[in-house]
Amino acid sequence: MGYHEYVFDEKTRAFVGRFEEMYQAERAQGFDSWHQEDSRNLTKRICLTILDSWNFATVLDVGCGKGALTHQLKKENNRVVGIDVSPTALEAAKARFSDVEFQNIDLARDPDALTALGTFDLAVCIETLSYLEDWRGVLERIGRMASHALIGLYLPENPIGFVKSPDDLAAEFHRSFNVIEDIRLLTRRQMVLFGSARR
Repeated sequence: MGYHEYVFDEKTRAFVGRFEEMYQAERAQGFDSWHQEDSRNLTKRICLTILDSWNFATVLDVGCGKGALTHQLKKENNRVVGIDVSPTALEAAKARFSDVEFQNIDLARDPDALTALGTFDLAVCIETLSYLEDWRGVLERIGRMASHALIGLYLPENPIGFVKSPDDLAAEFHRSFNVIEDIRLLTRRQMVLFGSARR
């Protein structure tokens, strides 16, 4: 059994979003939602390569899941916070990565919880925006609270998620950020955006 049934109803083309149930099923059945633990993932490697030449004192990972990417953002001299909607995912993250702070936040219900976290030098948001109806508002809030942002997203040809096209995402990102990198993997339909906040 996979994770898709907990995320989208492909017959009705509707968002389901039962993430806590998904992580509980994952723990019981042994699958890996979104292949989070696969370090060979090209998009993840591109994101980490972009960040290699930067040193951010404070980092926020929005939609951190089990922390597989989040802990790679942790260095000896920085503070990293990961937030996610699923207590089960965060329980797994906390058990594995004690040097990272993890918080249970549901941005779909409380998008203003982002700004309550304070300010960060970098906000990372990988494979999360498609599951937030107010993804534009989330990007705008990230622009107010973080001096830099790194966004990664898979956008299939006819997406069920709330982000509908690479151009929509790029245009919205550009409203809040000066684009430093805009990388599009056309055959994989993946997109990575990195930029500094417009202030």
